[in-house]
Amino acid sequence: MRELASTGDEASLFSVLRWESTGVRLMMVMAVDGSVTDRSGWTSGLGGTADQEIIRTQRAMADAILVGAGSMRTGRYPPHRPSGEYALYRERHGLAQAAPLVVASRTADLDFTAPAFAGARVPTILLTDLEGARRVPMEAEVEVVIADGLSAGMTVLRTRYGLGRVLCEGGPGLASALFAESLVDEVHLTLAPRLEGADLRSLVRGLPAPVDLELRSVHEAGGNLLLRYIVRR
Repeated sequence: MRELASTGDEASLFSVLRWESTGVRLMMVMAVDGSVTDRSGWTSGLGGTADQEIIRTQRAMADAILVGAGSMRTGRYPPHRPSGEYALYRERHGLAQAAPLVVASRTADLDFTAPAFAGARVPTILLTDLEGARRVPMEAEVEVVIADGLSAGMTVLRTRYGLGRVLCEGGPGLASALFAESLVDEVHLTLAPRLEGADLRSLVRGLPAPVDLELRSVHEAGGNLLLRYIVRR
């Protein structure tokens, strides 16, 4: 056992969260007691302002932001609209003005008038199968990618759209499906300094087998611990 002592030095989030290679990065937040949402059922109340800054930085560095259909159906998911230092980072590093949202949904049972589709700076991409594609309204502002499974969909994102650094923000069903197909390369977990005391739910569920992780770094911001893991193959 060894103590992870702090040097007290400030580190830029852009440096801490830098991508070492392309792939899929899963970002999650959890309270100390294991709660994965606040008492209203949202993750946004757990990590506070420090976690929100982590999220904005993660999004600014990504080529694409991958979310599940359940997250989209809440109606609270915005399109990516970076500003200030986050927009400047993307400009300096040759990234698109905004990272496109990529929504994984077999049924395509979504509100295509929501801001995540109609108000996006770059077209939102829908990963679905052939039956799902048939349910998309003709007038919907969305790029439809027909793929047989997530692995095929990730390949299309990389080869057709050049989206190599994919940030997955969940939810649990999508995260579990990505693990099941061995598509997750990194796990970034924010451990929030909070005892929520709500009903506990797992960050992922229904894994076909355990997934071993290797801890790469630990950082602190606003009382939150940012734990960075690499998925062992």
